[in-house]
Amino acid sequence: MARRLRFNGTGSGEGGCPAIHEDLDTGEVIVHGPRLTDPAALAQLQHIGEDEIPIVMPRSLATR
Repeated sequence: MARRLRFNGTGSGEGGCPAIHEDLDTGEVIVHGPRLTDPAALAQLQHIGEDEIPIVMPRSLATR
């Protein structure tokens, strides 16, 4: 079954990335944005799974 997503906002002010969506059925949050690629920053991340991609977004977007 396809997810029913609601767009909750963007950090760009132009409708681009990063952006946040909410699954209307499960309440889960889906975020997309630029990948974190700095090796020094990546080395500091904890609990990152093999299938996970860290992204960068402004704090204000996470609190919407």
